[in-house]
Amino acid sequence: MVGYESKAFWHCAYGTSTPDGGVIASTTTQWGGGDITNYYGWNDAWVVKIDSLGRLEWETTLGTENSEFPECFINASDGGYYVGISGDPGYVGSIPVCRVPSTDEFDVLFIKLDTDGSLLWSRCYGGSKWDVIAQIVELEDGFLLVCSSESDDRDVEGAGYHLGYLNNNPNYGQTYDIWLVRTDLDGNILWSRCYGGTDDDFPTKAFQNEDGGFTVFGTTWSIDGDAQSAQNLHFPWDEYISSRLWAFRIDAEGNMLWERAIGTKMGRDIRLEDVVKLSDKECTILATAEPPAEGCEGDFNCTNWDNRLCGFDSYWVLHITDIFDYDSVEEGKVEETSVCVYPNPTRELLTITGKGLKQVCLYDLLGLQVGCAVSYNGVNAMLDTSNLASGVYVVRVYTENGVCMKRVVVAK
Repeated sequence: MVGYESKAFWHCAYGTSTPDGGVIASTTTQWGGGDITNYYGWNDAWVVKIDSLGRLEWETTLGTENSEFPECFINASDGGYYVGISGDPGYVGSIPVCRVPSTDEFDVLFIKLDTDGSLLWSRCYGGSKWDVIAQIVELEDGFLLVCSSESDDRDVEGAGYHLGYLNNNPNYGQTYDIWLVRTDLDGNILWSRCYGGTDDDFPTKAFQNEDGGFTVFGTTWSIDGDAQSAQNLHFPWDEYISSRLWAFRIDAEGNMLWERAIGTKMGRDIRLEDVVKLSDKECTILATAEPPAEGCEGDFNCTNWDNRLCGFDSYWVLHITDIFDYDSVEEGKVEETSVCVYPNPTRELLTITGKGLKQVCLYDLLGLQVGCAVSYNGVNAMLDTSNLASGVYVVRVYTENGVCMKRVVVAK
């Protein structure tokens, strides 16, 4: 048994099996002693490696005189381990400072340890406000860092952050977006994208798909921005916006293909706990949810809810299937600048122009086709949007050279 002496543990412990049959685990420590050899101050990330018989092989403390919290880690394909930490590294400790002068806001720390727990390298990502990591996905040619961010500058600049404030009060803190960072093998950022709305949006898990894109699962409180489908689960006169499960899929460059909020109306909070990927288009979700009120509209179809448990969470397990048609997306792509879609936003008629234009189709953010038009002159086409509800849609434009996709807003 591994023993330790600790004043407090602010975060939960995390653990995963290792290729040699052992376990690597981490938690937050506020004290040294026992098996904890080094303590640098305030909150540190303590990582331990245990063999298959439960014996301590090594331990290391990743921290400084400021706060660092372990959030996730995975086994590295070339040996060793990748560790994700949220923190504000100071000047004294085992990991380098992220910014000078140091602040109280957190950055994302991406750390590589060798098989003995020694620090090989450390990278920092973030802006001037709070940035937190949830998952590391190792890819053949780099990494996807699955994070949440309040920032709209530095590494998040140009990522499409959706500005919002807690309780819609500018005197409170900014809200979080889901923030995805795609890097190469050396940790250099290839692209950085934010997803969400003006309320809080948090990721839980992401998977890479066969086409090189990703499916992302999380929780959203937003009903605008990228989370347009959540409007279907919200009464306009209800001041309280509850949390829903939120899933969306992006291509390899981070462009959103579809999004789907899952939950109920009537202010019942739902939180995503875990996702098991069964195939590229199917997965099983585990969530915790307060049982909905009787007759409440939404996605629940369980018959064994006990409405006497109001205020208490129950488990909700659901299986989802991706019904989006990706065949045309895999065709050759054309430069978006060669196709023009206007006006955007639109109220009634949408005009599409481009060289070698063949067909134009309009999809909602669930991936369902809601309209199509054929170009008779190879230069332009028109779509009637007057019968569509307000919201964000995707225009898929087919030309002689391939396909491009553009997002448009229908505003009544």
